[in-house]
Amino acid sequence: GVKAAANLQTILTVIIGVCGILLIVASVFTGDSSNLQGHLFNNDIGVVQSVFQVALVTPFFFIGFDVIPQAAEEINVDLKKIGKILILSIVLAVCFYGLVVLAVGYELNHSEILKAMVGNGLVTADAMAKAFHSTIMAKVLIVGGMCGIVTSWNSFLMGGSRAMYSMAESYMIPKTFAKLHPKYKTPVNSLYLIGLLTVLAPFAGRQMLVWIVNAGNFGCCLAYCMVSASFLILRKTQPDMPRPYKVKHYKFIGIMACIMSGFMVACYLIPGTGATLGLQEWLMAGGWVALGVVFFIQSKAKYGEKFGSLIEIISDEDAAALQEPTEELDEKLDLAIESAIASVLNDKVVKL
Repeated sequence: GVKAAANLQTILTVIIGVCGILLIVASVFTGDSSNLQGHLFNNDIGVVQSVFQVALVTPFFFIGFDVIPQAAEEINVDLKKIGKILILSIVLAVCFYGLVVLAVGYELNHSEILKAMVGNGLVTADAMAKAFHSTIMAKVLIVGGMCGIVTSWNSFLMGGSRAMYSMAESYMIPKTFAKLHPKYKTPVNSLYLIGLLTVLAPFAGRQMLVWIVNAGNFGCCLAYCMVSASFLILRKTQPDMPRPYKVKHYKFIGIMACIMSGFMVACYLIPGTGATLGLQEWLMAGGWVALGVVFFIQSKAKYGEKFGSLIEIISDEDAAALQEPTEELDEKLDLAIESAIASVLNDKVVKL
């Protein structure tokens, strides 16, 4: 089932790229650098808080990149390259969306942006329409934006189901979530659960979705901090663990990752940062923690020492390499058995 999702992701990503590049290139010829005046910061709330408000939204958008390691079992790429692919994809995404933001500011002045926000709210589409002097091009860009939403949904569904599958394989949540579909080999029960919740979520209304995103951002940053700390601990306590991709200067990178993600977590907790969680968001985050505690107690009691056991991922090439010595051993064993039988038979013949 992964190939269909990957093909869909490729097609939609190409559409997004084409729409974005059209806007960026067109803005170079039709935009004006004077339009950038007054765009850099929101002067109503101050520079620092403006930076925080933007920065604290970004963790939710990094969830899509998490799919790369989560889907590593099905990626037909040398595992050593996955870390480089992950970093490259983030760098390219930052450059792409940074240029799109710059193109909008280059194309529309401050008053035009405010008018678009008060009107249809589709500022980027209005910039596209102005750049090409055509409302049709605005609709083209909206299609690209919709593709961006679908790629996110596609990523979340794959990444979330793989995360649940991995946790179930490691005996951290009920093993039913590790069940694979007999034909497509996808974690079917995990997909059913996530699919059901996803279908029901929009009926809770727009405000509920905002709460979910904010609480999810907090959860992402907390997870990043825990993963970074685990990375440091494992490099120290298990230096010989199999590592297809090994990070150089791990102490510096691990400590910086802990500090930066920890800072983001603190911004959600400290009042006045512009991203402090509200009551409803705290209830959601608290509910997730409580659910985790329940699963921890239940799984620990049921599976004992198996809880949290390491599930190693190997590529098809490595599996084939491991298989070869087994085949050779089987041949040697067959020859040894034949030789032993022949020896016994010869001995019987001599005695007769």
